[in-house]
This record gives sequence, structure tokens and C-alpha cells, in this order.
Amino acid sequence: MNTCPKCGGFINQDESFCKVCGTKIERTTTSANATMNGNSEENVTNNSSSDGKRKFNKNAICSIAFSIISLFIFWWLSLAGIGTGITALSEIKKTNEKGKVLAIIGITIGVIGEILYWYFQIIAK
Repeated sequence: MNTCPKCGGFINQDESFCKVCGTKIERTTTSANATMNGNSEENVTNNSSSDGKRKFNKNAICSIAFSIISLFIFWWLSLAGIGTGITALSEIKKTNEKGKVLAIIGITIGVIGEILYWYFQIIAK
């Protein structure tokens, strides 16, 4: 039994897709191992990116953008920044994309924006 390279879910030998995240699993037989051991070993590869580079999660970028804008223009965008940041963290965990720090910064700035808004609305009046 192998594990999915994207999410870590268990994959049976006869399955071509991960049951957890849906990643297509490509199986190749290595001839050197097959002749030495008398059996075939399979390598599980992830076809999610053709160049092999991890991409930034778009929700993480939106989270930090919403949160920064909320400090200057629209206070309610901090809620969107917090929500997209939480969504981004969940997606990053499943897809192994970049952007975890951006999502955390977006959530933090969003929370600070909310605190400042309520401070000026309630306490400072």
C-alpha cells in the first residue's frame, strides 16, 4: 500500500486516483529493481505540476490583500481576510502549496483590523 504524494492518503495498488484528494496516480515499473528482485516495484508520482515547482495558494494572497486594505478603507474586508486565510491554510495542508506564512499574516492583520475597528467604534467614543 502506497501513500498519496499530495495529501498522504493511503492508495491501494490497483487504484489510479487518490480517494482523499482526487490526485491522479501514475505508476511506473523500474526495470532495474524488477530484474534484481524478480518482481516489479512501482513509483507513485504526482502530476499536479509540470515544472515541479510548488505554486502559491491564491487564497493566501487574497487573505493578506483583504486584510491590508481593511486597515485603510473598508473595515469589513478584515473578515474576508480572516476567512480566506483560514480557507487557505486548509487548502495548503491538502495540496502542499506555498503560502502558509502569507495566510497566517493575513489572518493576524485581519484580527488586528477588527480589534482596531471595534476599539474606535466602542471604546474610543
